[in-house]
Amino acid sequence: RDDVESRGLGDVYKRQNTVSGTTVEGATVTVYNNFLPIGSAKATTGGAYSVDISAASLTANTEVTVITSYRGSGSSKVVKLVSA
Repeated sequence: RDDVESRGLGDVYKRQNTVSGTTVEGATVTVYNNFLPIGSAKATTGGAYSVDISAASLTANTEVTVITSYRGSGSSKVVKLVSA
């Protein structure tokens, strides 16, 4: 699938508790910080997702990577730099 990409993902801040956006309905969205998974969720009806990242201690100027995958038929990656 070509529509697996994550859309609507805004800036990420170090005190942020969730990462949200849209993708294809049923896709799995996993958020990583420094290559370690910090949260995961499934996209709901309409493709909306919200991943709880409140347990992570984000540091400014580190990377947060959002990987979206759909039933083994495609994936996408978005990298954001954490803001203060």
